[in-house]
Amino acid sequence: MLPSRLLNRIWLLVVSLVAMSTGSDAAEPQWASGMTPVQTQMVQRAFYDAMSVVRAVALTFDPACDVYFQRYFSDADATFVKHAFRALANVDLNAPTMNIAQAAALMTAPLTGAALPDKYSKLSISYGDHPLTPPHLGYFPHHCQTAGVRGYLTFSLTDPNYAFLSLCTWIFGAYLPLGFTLFPPNSLRGYPGTTCDGLGDHETDYMRNPGWTVLHELMHWAAFFNDVPDYAVKIRRNPQNIIQIDHYTGTNPPHGNEPFYAAQVKNLPSVDGYSLAINNADSYPCYATVRAWSVLCEGKFFGPSPSLEDYSRRTADWYRRNPPAPQQPPRRLARSEDTITDTVPEDGFDCAYDEEGDLIVCD
Repeated sequence: MLPSRLLNRIWLLVVSLVAMSTGSDAAEPQWASGMTPVQTQMVQRAFYDAMSVVRAVALTFDPACDVYFQRYFSDADATFVKHAFRALANVDLNAPTMNIAQAAALMTAPLTGAALPDKYSKLSISYGDHPLTPPHLGYFPHHCQTAGVRGYLTFSLTDPNYAFLSLCTWIFGAYLPLGFTLFPPNSLRGYPGTTCDGLGDHETDYMRNPGWTVLHELMHWAAFFNDVPDYAVKIRRNPQNIIQIDHYTGTNPPHGNEPFYAAQVKNLPSVDGYSLAINNADSYPCYATVRAWSVLCEGKFFGPSPSLEDYSRRTADWYRRNPPAPQQPPRRLARSEDTITDTVPEDGFDCAYDEEGDLIVCD
């Protein structure tokens, strides 16, 4: 493990990735109107967590030596995956790769000259259904009141370069922010899945944070990636004739969400010349999250997820504490962000936050 002082410096910088040294917030997303200060803080933290894991991949990308890349992607996917993560993190596509120690040192140094891509200024993020979501939802037949949806992305009817990201409220009660997992406050000492040791020796959703959903949905944002080299070559058109990273929709595995199934998608043959892994949105946060935890935990190895049931620790715990209403039959959506087989309560938290948005206790 890294010394606690160094880890704290790393974390302070990780959560400040959007507050770059230029002092400008021009590239920050817009935070949807109508949110309380606490809700805004939680949404912002989810975005920052997504940028944290994106940056970990962008700075340390070395597919030949990265067991986690090999778990979710093939060698033929490497260049596009590198370019996609570096575009998200605003790292030069040709910048040299850093080892873990170098990346940690950079993360604890002043962020001079760093900034987010300008495209993020055209993204608006909401706690719950976004108030600017087009009323017909376009070709997205789901929303936060629909069973199993963690989040979704829609686009402006007048300018598809503008995107609206809805983060469904229940994910903030089910999953801890990255920083609270790494450095649990006193109220969470001993809470399952906290600290590098508490994460265990293989992938589970103890590693998951609300930023996972942010990253998954960003992968759907076609306008963000349309100038990434080979995007139009590597990414196929969806049923709406848009070149877009979508979801794996085969039957074996039944879907491409969560590490257990995303790792299986990697081993499937290409379809019409397209890699199914790089065309599956959840493959990116699956890879980035475990890679980031390996970096933060000083190279600790995490084995693969052995089953969906073993992976779903926090999700299953949330369902035990928040059973679905009996009048709502369970259902699965074909195109939701991260579908799960049961229904989801409309709202509610197991975690309490203070007026500054800091977590107090989970019970």
